[in-house]
Amino acid sequence: MKSNFLTHQRSAFKKKLKKGVDVLIIGGGINGAGIARDAAMRGFKTGLLEKNDFASGSSSRSSKLIHGGIRYLEHMDFSLVMESCAERALLLKLAPELVKPVEFLMPVYKSDRYGMSLMNIGMWLYDFLSFFRNYKLHKKLSAQSILQYMPKINPKGLKGGFIYYDSLVNDSRLVINNIVSAHNNRASLLNYCEVVRFQKARGKISGVFAVDRLSKDEFYVPCKTIVSAAGPWTNSLYLKIEGVQRELLCLTKGIHLVFPREKIHTKTAVVIISNNDKRIVFVIPWKEYTLVGTTDTDFNDDVDNVYSKKEDVLYLLDMVNRKFCGLFLKPEDAISCYAGLRPLLISQKDSNAVSRKDKILRSPSKIFIVGGGKLTTYRKISEKAVNMIAEELCGGYRPCQTKKVPLMEKIKSQESDRFNINKDVKKYLQRRYGNGYIKLIQIIKKKSEMAEKIYENLPFIFAEIEYGAINELLVHIKDFFRLRTEIFLKAQDNGLLMLDKCAGILGENLGLEQKEINTQIKEYKQFVHNSLNCLRR
Repeated sequence: MKSNFLTHQRSAFKKKLKKGVDVLIIGGGINGAGIARDAAMRGFKTGLLEKNDFASGSSSRSSKLIHGGIRYLEHMDFSLVMESCAERALLLKLAPELVKPVEFLMPVYKSDRYGMSLMNIGMWLYDFLSFFRNYKLHKKLSAQSILQYMPKINPKGLKGGFIYYDSLVNDSRLVINNIVSAHNNRASLLNYCEVVRFQKARGKISGVFAVDRLSKDEFYVPCKTIVSAAGPWTNSLYLKIEGVQRELLCLTKGIHLVFPREKIHTKTAVVIISNNDKRIVFVIPWKEYTLVGTTDTDFNDDVDNVYSKKEDVLYLLDMVNRKFCGLFLKPEDAISCYAGLRPLLISQKDSNAVSRKDKILRSPSKIFIVGGGKLTTYRKISEKAVNMIAEELCGGYRPCQTKKVPLMEKIKSQESDRFNINKDVKKYLQRRYGNGYIKLIQIIKKKSEMAEKIYENLPFIFAEIEYGAINELLVHIKDFFRLRTEIFLKAQDNGLLMLDKCAGILGENLGLEQKEINTQIKEYKQFVHNSLNCLRR
């Protein structure tokens, strides 16, 4: 790679990492990003390495919910529900630009495993475990009320149902905002950088050798302690660290479909319960779109290549078509599809038992390993991990700050009010970037055409490409379409029509040669093909 803005930017981060850190985090998903933010805010010299882009794994492939976990009540997992409800309340307060309350309808049928009486007890318990501090308390509905509220729902065997509340989140943006906050607190973070070897001293890891996957440079990072937040890659990373195989996590795959609202439109999110396999499928209104998911199947394939299969898609369509009258949804009706992995903690007492609970383990080489957990509880997981780190490194650090400090800085300047920009776009940018909005305005001032929308029916603008390259380590057009924006998920052509133009803008800002830009274009087209092959006839 020739010397350009990209290499200069990454060289600055590597220079800081080479000097050594107190805490080195491996993995740039939600847990890694949350730990980096917490540690940096407490005063630890913090580094993070991610072998792909931030949020590229499980963290961006969720049901996009911050929820208490109503389904965990069935397993009497009250402590997990209580913790999740508490974290949901905190995130609604600390990240209101990302986390929004959403109403759910749970219809109850004669054929369901649990009738109205038991479900009513469960709903009261759900409110109780949140200390009755949810957005609103649940409501009990008759079958007639449900049909008036949602006429297309299948009336056969309908006994009634419930309205309850959880929250919707932009999952990939939640990760990026934690990364940005960690950076603002002097953490050194690098994507597309893979840990390849570990240095040991007296049986303890004292540093890592990492390879920059873009420049192919190898460099050494000394560190006092290491945290593995590798998600689905945890088992393989453990083998690399200790030289022995140990199954800490098992993986299951879940897929989601995105439909235009005209194909399936509901006033509220709907919970569909399968009596055959006890799975829950959500149908969630997502502005002009509807999100449907998820499946739950065992996964034993390549964790670097996770895609939906035709049978996964047909499973979801069958569930939805049976629950709503007159839909007749087909695979090709979906705009997009994505698949992600759940890294579930295997019980050390019973190898057949798995849990959504989290646990922080220690390897023989004294590495902290984050296992299990869920998107909702990432902040609490991060707090636990950094508490353990602080105890090991013997104090002198501030207590946890993430309970009270908002995730994103608010806009400090009034400069934006003096610049003429589309009102809807302005609102979108301010919510997504907070104080970073001022930097976007500065980009637009230099090139007014950067304020134009990439797609007329979506809020994303060209200036976000330059902003991402300068401020968020955006290095690949695939990551802009899939992780920095929702163009892959929501654009009718999944971004292919605007691919060349957007890749050109990114390439210009990074100083890439045309050959490198063409490679990125080819890779994105292949990604779209692989991701959506399951939707084709």
